[in-house]
Amino acid sequence: MLQPLIPLQAPALTKKPALGGLEAVKTLRVRREAQECLN
Repeated sequence: MLQPLIPLQAPALTKKPALGGLEAVKTLRVRREAQECLN
């Protein structure tokens, strides 16, 4: 699940691995919720 996000979050992960991963997960959840609302 997180594999595809690694290339996009590369700069953030190099600086703050933990925060970068959490932000990626949060954005994923927000995007999914937004898509569900639109659908």
